[in-house]
Amino acid sequence: DNVYEFNSLDMTIIELLAEGVLQKEIPDRLRQRGISPSSLSSIEKKLGHMKEMLGFSKNEQLVAYCKDLGII
Repeated sequence: DNVYEFNSLDMTIIELLAEGVLQKEIPDRLRQRGISPSSLSSIEKKLGHMKEMLGFSKNEQLVAYCKDLGII
């Protein structure tokens, strides 16, 4: 079974996606909250790593997985 330890940045990114925020808009949202790293490339790398570790290809799968786990 795939296990991934979500950190607070991971959770914030996933929560924003769950709220319907577009991936390209996430950097601005993170900067507004004073969270870094907030570049689009770092967010894409984070999401790519999470999806790879969990065997997903889409952000929607990642969001659904976290909802199912009750972590968002």
